[in-house]
Amino acid sequence: MVEQTVMKIYSIKEAAVELSVSPSYVYYLIATKRIKAKKIGAQYTLSQAEIDRYRDGQKEQSSI
Repeated sequence: MVEQTVMKIYSIKEAAVELSVSPSYVYYLIATKRIKAKKIGAQYTLSQAEIDRYRDGQKEQSSI
């Protein structure tokens, strides 16, 4: 049997809530390529993996 993994996809607003930042800051992170997003039509989406990667990077920077 094949195990399927479902990955959560976030909108800008949802990502902002997850990261405890404003939606405009999420747009800034995308524009400065600090976080990767996909544009579908007129909207950006972010994967759970990308949000986790950004959080992990922030933890490493704060411990320096």
